Amino acid sequence: MQRMTRAERQRRLEEWLREDPLQTDEELAQRLGVSVPTIRLDRLRLGIPDWRGRTQGLARRVVQQRQDGLEPAFTDGEPGRWLSTRWVTEAGEEPRQSPWVTNAELFRQADALVCALIGEVGFAGLAHAKFRRPVRVGEALELYAEVIRRDLRRQVVLVVGRSAGETVFRAKFVVEEGRIAQA
Repeated sequence: MQRMTRAERQRRLEEWLREDPLQTDEELAQRLGVSVPTIRLDRLRLGIPDWRGRTQGLARRVVQQRQDGLEPAFTDGEPGRWLSTRWVTEAGEEPRQSPWVTNAELFRQADALVCALIGEVGFAGLAHAKFRRPVRVGEALELYAEVIRRDLRRQVVLVVGRSAGETVFRAKFVVEEGRIAQA
């Protein structure tokens, strides 16, 4: 296999992070067949923030979308305790390069459901997501969100996404009440 040039590697890095900003340096290094320090140097040269910076940027965009009124309609539940919804992934108006839903789209839906569950815009100080398998465009997902812990200033919310009974992703959000992220 021929080794790719730095320019080609950086072009792919930018493209992949545009498609899915939640990829870690380790995942990118494995996909590109280089070391993690090489990925970090490429990110620095390209002005791309680290994983934490990318997730915070994504969270700010999601908060802005919620403030603009884009929230999923829940199908069942008890607001403040648990909610569930059905989401049929769609291709959208723009042509896709891939038949797969991006992790960023799954994360956005989970975050919007958390917002609908707690009934206000909070600041997700921590979000931990595990993507178990890829999701195809057109696949129907059942999303379930539940407050699993609550104290004076924050709530811990678990979101599970299933397709045909199979868990495809799980995400845990620690939502701090009263702090609103600046867009």
